[in-house]
Amino acid sequence: MKRYDIKVINKDNDKDICMIFSTSYISPLKFTADIEKELSHIYNQRIEVVFDFFLSSGNSSERFAKACFDGRSFIKSSFEYIKVEKNDDLRRLSAQYYKDSNGEVDFTFLSEIQKKMIFSGIAI
Repeated sequence: MKRYDIKVINKDNDKDICMIFSTSYISPLKFTADIEKELSHIYNQRIEVVFDFFLSSGNSSERFAKACFDGRSFIKSSFEYIKVEKNDDLRRLSAQYYKDSNGEVDFTFLSEIQKKMIFSGIAI
């Protein structure tokens, strides 16, 4: 079972952003080399990558992070946790992603209330 999922989205109709979603309680950061290899097949240029660690860290201050990918690897110094407001499009995208892949949500430490919110399509 793959521990992350990569999705390319278009934000603000001007640039692509790559989102990496956790698909289990294990952080996608443990699979950085695999992610870099997969991303290099999608993008051979610089792109911003946003991580959503929801299933691996819950709805904490370390849920979202971003880093720059240079076409071959992550620029380690660019990695930072980011604050994403409750009404931000990234949270809505995440809610839709996790709602559509609800089987993955069952194998996490999320509370039953959080799971019900996800299954209802509520952005957490």
